[in-house]
Amino acid sequence: MEICLLCGFQGSEAFLTKKDHIRYYRCTRCDYVFRDRGFRLSAIDEKRRYELHENSMDDAGYRAWLNRFLDFALKPSLLPDSRVLDFGSGPVPNLAILMMERGYSVETEDPFFSPEVPEGKFSLITALEVFEHLANPLYTLKNLASRLTPDGRMCISTEFLPNDRKLFDTWHYRSDQTHIGFFTKQGLNLAASYADLEPDGGDDIRYASFRLAQYASSC
Repeated sequence: MEICLLCGFQGSEAFLTKKDHIRYYRCTRCDYVFRDRGFRLSAIDEKRRYELHENSMDDAGYRAWLNRFLDFALKPSLLPDSRVLDFGSGPVPNLAILMMERGYSVETEDPFFSPEVPEGKFSLITALEVFEHLANPLYTLKNLASRLTPDGRMCISTEFLPNDRKLFDTWHYRSDQTHIGFFTKQGLNLAASYADLEPDGGDDIRYASFRLAQYASSC
């Protein structure tokens, strides 16, 4: 049994994928699935993989995909002068660029490409296709929650696990070697509660947003 990296429960059961014989663990409480440390890339190789990504703003489909997330994250309640953090911005901060085009003040943070941690609080923190890469997602949730303004929101995009566990073996989302952890919507909500966050919208596919529980409960 391994300790779950999302909810901390000491009840994660190991299994091997039939397709490529990679060892994963699945938490018996929150269903978080995470790759065994022995099957993960080194930090150097991980960074190299990110540098190979070809995410061009000239690609209309890619740009539309980014804007769909922004339509979810930038609700009318977010004022144009709000302070925004794009966490896990990548080698080229395309999401931040689009937000700035919409008139928002955006700062970036990325352990490989923008490692300086901005000070202060943020009205919005975005994490687009980031949480599946994290070695310690609960720590990150708590850290980001501590940097929200009282009425701030955190918006996450990460594809949720298939409902049918048999589909995991051939699931396209795990084919990326830098994707090391996968969530159910319910499991992510549970972990968020440990960071004093409450759900504030999303869908059943990949989007989730949260507010600070103490603020939400006082509204």
